[in-house]
Amino acid sequence: MALIKEPSAPHSTSTLVLYKWDELLSDALLGFLAMVTLFLAITPFIFTLSKDVEATINFVENLILVTFLAEYLLSLLLAPDKKKFVLSFWRILDAFIILIGFMSLLPAVGDQFKHALSLRLLRFIRIALFSAKIRSVITTDVTSISTQDAPQGPVEAVNFTSGNATVVTWETIISCLKNHDEDWLFAGNIQPNNLNEVADILKVPHSSLSRLLFESQFPRIERMDKYTTLFVWLPSVSGNGKHHIPMISRDGILLVGSDHNILVLARKNITLTTDIMLQSKEVVDQLPLLPCFTWAFLKTVIHRYTEIIDLLEKALLKIDAQQKSISDKEFLDSTFKLRSELTRVRSNVKHLSQAIRQLSEKPISIKGFAKPPRTLFTILFNDADSLYDSVDDLLNNLSALVDLRLNISSFQMNKVMRLLAILTTLTLIPAITGGMLGMNLLDNPWPLTLAEVSFCVAAGMSFSLYIFAIKGWFR
Repeated sequence: MALIKEPSAPHSTSTLVLYKWDELLSDALLGFLAMVTLFLAITPFIFTLSKDVEATINFVENLILVTFLAEYLLSLLLAPDKKKFVLSFWRILDAFIILIGFMSLLPAVGDQFKHALSLRLLRFIRIALFSAKIRSVITTDVTSISTQDAPQGPVEAVNFTSGNATVVTWETIISCLKNHDEDWLFAGNIQPNNLNEVADILKVPHSSLSRLLFESQFPRIERMDKYTTLFVWLPSVSGNGKHHIPMISRDGILLVGSDHNILVLARKNITLTTDIMLQSKEVVDQLPLLPCFTWAFLKTVIHRYTEIIDLLEKALLKIDAQQKSISDKEFLDSTFKLRSELTRVRSNVKHLSQAIRQLSEKPISIKGFAKPPRTLFTILFNDADSLYDSVDDLLNNLSALVDLRLNISSFQMNKVMRLLAILTTLTLIPAITGGMLGMNLLDNPWPLTLAEVSFCVAAGMSFSLYIFAIKGWFR
């Protein structure tokens, strides 16, 4: 059995191009095309059309049909689970609509069947009912690996007991747990039935492990009499979005420690072997086996968060440097996404630091953990706490940057409003004068000529402009 696979590399250029096209074929565009199809389908029943106009309408309908087909194929290529995508009810309906539409174009199909083109209007119903479906640029939600995806494939495991990373089978993991040996074990791609086996051996409630591994939303530690559990998120970067904002995915990992061994369970195939071995060399002479690799594991998680925070900081600096060249919409969109990532990372780091603090200060039912305080874990807690402060500072800097942009936009808006006020005031003078004098000056009870009225109006407007100028409204 090979070692657990390395984290997936960032998306290739061709994949990013597909994402761009998929972003272009958004629900808003498809809804508009569906409305066009709706009106084109009704047109022949209202107007008497020439053959040229009918040919043009048929061409537009066929072009829209091709667009729907392109969107379907593009979504299929980018779908993480293609079988689930194809078997989805709405996608089956989409495929049926597209198929009927193309069948109606065949020469062998009768005229009465060509009216099946109207079935494509079901797409309009689908768009109307599901317009709230989240479909961002695939740079955040679709391209990010879902934290709730079910694992696929066999379990891949590593035993660190000998001081070296040895690839083993799941059966070996179970054997080590039953023998009550002092082992530090790591297993990826865990499924519910694997959790049940572990729960039976450790005499832990099945629902407890399943809840911690598959339902936890933030890092947490639970200390029991005979075992201790620690759930953490392992962040990774799956690519870059707009303005170099990293797309961050999270993988859930559950550490289950007892009085004789520690078993680390991951939802997916995650390679941490090299990192854990590298970090363990720093404390191998200072800690027993189980605390040593536990410290190395947590140090690896903190190191990952450090890398993520560095990337987020670079993204913030990038936005700050480019804010003059991007529109308000792009600026707010990118800062919103960056704020979302920073907020999530800050929450994760905060809970992680609290869990590590308990490892350093509280009694732990794991063999090799001496009485608190545990100095090395205290240092680890300080590192995590420092990361939290760093993320918090980045959020404050981002808020200041957004406030500055909003203030600038508000100032520009004030300039526009002042200009509108000036124009309104200037136009009021001739409007009021004309209203008072009427349409004509002849036969009126005052001896005024058009030139004289025009002069008075121009003088009033000039004085008004002068007043606005000395007030500084043109600055």
